[in-house]
Amino acid sequence: MSENHPVVEITDVAHGGSCIGRLPSGKVVFVRHTAPGELVRVALREERAKRAFGDAIEVLRAHPQRRAHVWPLAAREDLGGAELGHLTLTGQRAFKEAVLTHTLRRIGGVDVAEAAAEARRPMQPCSPHLGGATRTRLRTIANEDGRVAMRRFHSHDLVALDTIPLAVDALADVSDLRFEAGTRLRHVAPSAGPVQFVPEQEAPVVHEQVAADGTTFRYRLGADQFWQAHLDAPRLLIEAALAGLRAPGDPNGIEVLELYSGVGLLSAPIARAIGEHGRLTCVEGSAQAVRAARHNCPRTVQVHKSRIDHRTVGEMVAERTFDAVVLDPPRSGAGERVAAQLASHGATAVVMIYCDPAAFARDIAPFLTAGYRVEMIQPFDLFEHTHHMEIAAHLTRP
Repeated sequence: MSENHPVVEITDVAHGGSCIGRLPSGKVVFVRHTAPGELVRVALREERAKRAFGDAIEVLRAHPQRRAHVWPLAAREDLGGAELGHLTLTGQRAFKEAVLTHTLRRIGGVDVAEAAAEARRPMQPCSPHLGGATRTRLRTIANEDGRVAMRRFHSHDLVALDTIPLAVDALADVSDLRFEAGTRLRHVAPSAGPVQFVPEQEAPVVHEQVAADGTTFRYRLGADQFWQAHLDAPRLLIEAALAGLRAPGDPNGIEVLELYSGVGLLSAPIARAIGEHGRLTCVEGSAQAVRAARHNCPRTVQVHKSRIDHRTVGEMVAERTFDAVVLDPPRSGAGERVAAQLASHGATAVVMIYCDPAAFARDIAPFLTAGYRVEMIQPFDLFEHTHHMEIAAHLTRP
């Protein structure tokens, strides 16, 4: 029993929601469902030559922020999407802050870590009064009885759901929904229109509206297209992007390059901020998203469908001079070579909106090497009860 379920003292966090400890043999073990400082009994799932992986099955010494899991079914059945639900929201933010600190130094290096320490703000809670019931987008699958279900961690086993406490009220109750077995489902609660529970292959048009920067921006997109899942994320990220453009001064009339522009969430507000004498060039790899962005943005905005890599970006910055660059890439980030191309271009302002701390740490490094100053790093807790976070950064070139 003690061999298969050793007692482990948890010493640190790891990116991905696990924590780090050592087995009695001295081997490093990554443990889920725990927190630094805890003493836990661990069920080992996998053991390799240099590391092991396991789950905490008994807490012998608890973290001060440990609580009853926010979603008991997820804890009992090991469902995804709530891996930090055993901690209070305060405890979750402390966990993510520690991950960000560690990742900036490990991936970015000493220079990135030191620059970040000077400019970094505390992680901002988002709609804390909702307790994490903030998600307007979910994906599930119908089980053999046609009920809404989710898979267990690293498994094909399905667990039927009656409620989803992480969702906004309009999506939380799924007890009466029935679909053909095996149907992959999208749950969408747009801010301007009816709730949608639709098969993945269907893509009805949904409408969103975001009140930010003194006006209301309106968007049209397919239910299958990317939109920030947190109820308050669109407003917060718009405001963060515009603050970055304004960091060096009034952005009216400047020329902006926006990469990974999606359906135009940031593009329409940027176009308004730079005014009719400014110029915004947006680049996005998805043809579907480009079509939506062209509808959502003023006609003066140039929206291009293009692969984004160091070659295409090199061509873009060689052809024109941009005063500011806005990066809002997927989880994989822009990549070091793209970041290096942009850094050598020398735009006065750079705005980075990232959802992965490792990609952020890697991609900000070339800008610091090129002489950019980090004005602000603001992490947002937009994914309560998970290990995920959003990071906004403002850089300027002196």
